[in-house]
Amino acid sequence: MAFYFAPKGKEAFYFDTSAVNWLVKDPCSAAIVNGICNYSGVYISAFTVAELAATPLKEQRNRLLKIAKSISSNWRPLAMPNDLLKRSLNAMLSRADTIDASIGSEWDGVWYALNEPELIDDEAYEEVVVWKTQQEEWYQEMHD
Repeated sequence: MAFYFAPKGKEAFYFDTSAVNWLVKDPCSAAIVNGICNYSGVYISAFTVAELAATPLKEQRNRLLKIAKSISSNWRPLAMPNDLLKRSLNAMLSRADTIDASIGSEWDGVWYALNEPELIDDEAYEEVVVWKTQQEEWYQEMHD
């Protein structure tokens, strides 16, 4: 899934995991990535990075994360939805014009995984799989 939104001065899109997977599989991905990097930017979220990092095959995982990094204009991933909601509410209440939507330093592991996916060892892989599963269970329980 990809959503379009435009921050000041540059068009930007949000790509979730399925959009990054589609991009990696597309035979024209190099041209698409070049176009994205030249004319717009892509936001990805901390959860998208976690989902990509939970890809079982290391070679595929590295490829997905490298593509995500290359299209994300060196922007830090977006914070988790609950953090974004809190920040938005605080900004609205204080009449702020903007919010910082990116992950904070507590998410540096996500940032490192995006920047250097080949450093994800077996222990880090297991950790991200467990965390992702917990998030999915919580989300599903909420909907149920």
